[in-house]
Amino acid sequence: MFLDIVCWRLLLFVPRFVRVVGRFGLIAKISGWSDKWLVNNTIKQEQCNKKNIVPHRPIVWKPANAPRMKVKLLSSFGRVKTYMVVFSKEDEVLSGLTEFALKQDAKSAHFQGMGSAFSLELGWFDFERLMYQVIPVGIAEVTSLMGNITWSAGKPIVHAHATASLKGGSVTGGHLLKMIVGPTLEVIVTVEPTYLYKTYNEEFQAEMIDVEID
Repeated sequence: MFLDIVCWRLLLFVPRFVRVVGRFGLIAKISGWSDKWLVNNTIKQEQCNKKNIVPHRPIVWKPANAPRMKVKLLSSFGRVKTYMVVFSKEDEVLSGLTEFALKQDAKSAHFQGMGSAFSLELGWFDFERLMYQVIPVGIAEVTSLMGNITWSAGKPIVHAHATASLKGGSVTGGHLLKMIVGPTLEVIVTVEPTYLYKTYNEEFQAEMIDVEID
């Protein structure tokens, strides 16, 4: 009688045990799928990151990508001159400022502006890789543009940072790598009579202003 009861309870237990094992097997499969997805997603993210990283180097633009740019002298105080530089639809800002520096013989300059853009590429500097992580931005209000113009290897170097407001009001910013203007971008540029030069910094693998060079 006792053995019959034990056997009967074992028979009831076995299906439950099988179901539990089956569930664990399913969980193991799901876990395996999750691990594979995580690995694949990580690989894809790394590939994406590699595509979106550019070396930290001065941007030397060809002065031909801002055909609608217009310049007006606002004031002159001694050898210091201040200009209004207006960019229009599809002008590239860094190219235009490079062209401005060449035409106005800007030995050094600083600028600030605002406007709108069809697209921007901003950079966040990764100190471990010594490279820029690219931040792509679509249509945006350019809430702030500022920077300077110096010289390196006989060419003008435009160094600019920008902040941009996106749809919904969120704001992003960084080192300006590229900007395609929307309807307009208005920039005030002050040109100084003294040259400023950049030299190479080995630690950060970048060119920085060296005020000791005349």
